[in-house]
Amino acid sequence: MRGLILATLLLAVALSGEEPTSADPLVTGGDGAEAIETYIPPKLRRAEIEPLKYPRRQAARNREGWVYMNFMVDTQGKPYEIEVADSVGGKAFEEAAVKAAETWQFEPATLNGVAIDAGHRHRITFELIGPNPNPIRKTFAKRYQRIEEAIAQQDRLTADKWITSLDESWSKQGKDRRNRLASLEAQNLYENAALHLALYRYFRVWGTEEEQLNALYKAVGGEKEPRYLPELAFVSALRNIFALQVRQKQYARALGTWDVLQAQALEK
Repeated sequence: MRGLILATLLLAVALSGEEPTSADPLVTGGDGAEAIETYIPPKLRRAEIEPLKYPRRQAARNREGWVYMNFMVDTQGKPYEIEVADSVGGKAFEEAAVKAAETWQFEPATLNGVAIDAGHRHRITFELIGPNPNPIRKTFAKRYQRIEEAIAQQDRLTADKWITSLDESWSKQGKDRRNRLASLEAQNLYENAALHLALYRYFRVWGTEEEQLNALYKAVGGEKEPRYLPELAFVSALRNIFALQVRQKQYARALGTWDVLQAQALEK
């Protein structure tokens, strides 16, 4: 099945008018042969990681979040050029994650046995609560329902009103609404996931495909299986991510999303 999806995506590339390049692993050299290179990515030395420092103010407010970082790892195994790629929960978590990453030590990446500088992506999760059968507060659920009802009725003023009740900056002027999503008043990871599903539906009516995709990424949070979303909502979000990735010609990411969907189907 994955081969069929790959063929479909390659056809989409052809129909889009894009030409494959020599950097594409599917393109061989002039004699039809390519040298095989062995690449091993950086590996974090977990035994050397110091305990993660949870931001005190966020802990006192029962706030949770996650942070994805992109950075380079040098030939000595030290991270550099650390950047936050995505997050939920606010700036305090981003700052704590970057500070933690600065202390890490990796086994450097190697190419044909030789250490090289290489890129790496890593996620840190800040979580206070354990398994909870009802982790979403009643007050949050009530506001969430109001947002959903307003979106269903295509009542943007009311939807904005209830979103603003969760995030005062929502109504302020700004070039990019995505930068304000992380400050929404969702306390834990379950509420963050639910809220960003609502924002995906909001952006389907009044936003762009890029905003829809960003909201779905935050709702799923990079998880490979349903953890903070109900199973049906998780699978539906992945399907919508896949469709948007294909429409936006993000074919490599679409294949990764398809693999997660297939894994979900096999588990049933």
